[in-house]
Amino acid sequence: MKRLSILFAALLVLISVLGMTVSATPETDYSSITGNYTMRVGVPTGGKHYSNFNVENFKEIVEEKSGGHIVVEIYPSGQWGTVVQCC
Repeated sequence: MKRLSILFAALLVLISVLGMTVSATPETDYSSITGNYTMRVGVPTGGKHYSNFNVENFKEIVEEKSGGHIVVEIYPSGQWGTVVQCC
């Protein structure tokens, strides 16, 4: 039983290490984007909610990394419907 526990623990460590190496991808070069695109994001919350904060940060990062080729429009306060309707 003890040997099986040690084998199981070693297997978990191996899976964890392999998972970390797979998820560590290099920085992507977005300078090759051509054309202009609009991304529309709807969130059911309004005001000072963490979802709105995260979407605003997402907008800044996408627009900065794309060099302005991707514009993100945010529609808060359920303008596009409820959570269920948006999903």
